[in-house]
Amino acid sequence: MEVADLAPHPWNTSFTWKESRARSGQLSAEQVEAFDRDGFVVLPAVFSAAELAPVIEALDAHEAESDAFLKMMDGDRLSIAESGAIVFGIHPLVKYPTAKAFAAHPV
Repeated sequence: MEVADLAPHPWNTSFTWKESRARSGQLSAEQVEAFDRDGFVVLPAVFSAAELAPVIEALDAHEAESDAFLKMMDGDRLSIAESGAIVFGIHPLVKYPTAKAFAAHPV
């Protein structure tokens, strides 16, 4: 299945994807094109497992806390956040110094 074949979410009534404008930076033209086509880009071997481990640990804890909160809500959801599906919480950079440091990485 191609990304173009996917139907938008029923709540998506007005969003239209705009292709990225060319600019200098870390991504090649091919990577920007892949992002526009696929909605993501893979940067292989940018971070080591040791660099990612504390960030993953912090984000997993953040998601678990947010999910536990949602389970206390009627229907296990609050607005579009839903336990086990779409979890939102206070931005992890505010709560977790490891996430904040990772987000500040020059890559």
